[in-house]
Amino acid sequence: MNRNITVGKYFVEMAKKHKPKYRFGGSGKQDWQKWREGLLPAVKATLGRMPAKVPLNAEVVSEREDDGVIKQHVVIDVEEGLAAPLYLFRPASVKGKLPLILASHGHGAYGKDAVMGNRGTPERAHDIEVANYDYGLQMAKAGFATIAIDWRGFGVRADAGKPNWLSYGVGRDPCNVHYLRATIMGMTVLGMNCHDGACAL
Repeated sequence: MNRNITVGKYFVEMAKKHKPKYRFGGSGKQDWQKWREGLLPAVKATLGRMPAKVPLNAEVVSEREDDGVIKQHVVIDVEEGLAAPLYLFRPASVKGKLPLILASHGHGAYGKDAVMGNRGTPERAHDIEVANYDYGLQMAKAGFATIAIDWRGFGVRADAGKPNWLSYGVGRDPCNVHYLRATIMGMTVLGMNCHDGACAL
């Protein structure tokens, strides 16, 4: 049999032949602006149906100054029936408006805590040291305002340990489970996280 039956190989071969519809072929700012005007709606369309906006109802849960940084723990509403915790850091020595950085965490176990420098356990401290991962804290110390939110399914927004968590897909990759659930609803987790990040900002 000479036919390919491997799906991974299929995608590799498809990628070799694929020419992206929205690849940039220009050379200057005007070309870039025209390209962006066509690309942006196409990118947004891939994110699926977005959550409806709701009032944020921001609540400062705690605030303290530590090592020259004002650290706020804030909770906001991101959509009907769902809130999100975030950290907002800013240098204590700077008054007035500051440039703001959204510090996005990766797939680690600690969500926003790691990028904002929470070394509360040896495991957290190790993760931060290995990857120089506390860039949200570093940038706040360097004079920026920084904000980090737990993406859906991470940090304190993870399902494990919550009431009824056994019915939420235990034993499976939570990213996979959330992806399937979102897709069934015509949404994507990436779109939901983009929405949450915009709410945080």
